[in-house]
Amino acid sequence: MSNAIRFLESLAQDPAFARLSESQRQELLDQLDVAPAQRDALREGDAESLSRLLGGRARMMCLIIAPGDEPDSTTPPPDTDEPGEAPDGEPTGLPEPERAPD
Repeated sequence: MSNAIRFLESLAQDPAFARLSESQRQELLDQLDVAPAQRDALREGDAESLSRLLGGRARMMCLIIAPGDEPDSTTPPPDTDEPGEAPDGEPTGLPEPERAPD
């Protein structure tokens, strides 16, 4: 785990960090053993830049299906495209699945 992630984790776990003054937080960041670009992203609160610098995902989603809300397995959800097609309708480059003859 990177030092930047450990730093963020310790901030989240210890309520004492929430009471630090801005200068105290800056002092902690100055002592942190991370690349200067990571330190700048932490200082600015730039999560997108920090994620990119650490090789994180560009986009992450969390979906929750409550009990009783399961979609019908025979019908695709209305917002999905056909297999082998990107959301914009362009081919994905993946092979089309074989379909049973009608």
